Amino acid sequence: MDPVGAARAYVADRFPSAWAAYLGGSTGTALQTPTSDLDIVVVLDGGPAPFRHTDWHEGWLVEVFAHTAASFDAFVERETAAVAAHVRAWSSAG
Repeated sequence: MDPVGAARAYVADRFPSAWAAYLGGSTGTALQTPTSDLDIVVVLDGGPAPFRHTDWHEGWLVEVFAHTAASFDAFVERETAAVAAHVRAWSSAG
């Protein structure tokens, strides 16, 4: 099964009430290798999120990063700020 189809099937099976799901990482891109896994962010309505979970599905190693809408927003804000700080440091160094 292709990575997008496998990710869709996994989310439908394990998280049928998810608000959203995002497939990230190298899978499904030109950077995919034979050892690539499915990195899936799942946005849930509430607890027990946030959590991380490792699983297997259709021969794929699956890394789940489950969030609520609020925890996902906080994660994106924190990571965006960290990247911006690195870019400012790189650009100021010439």
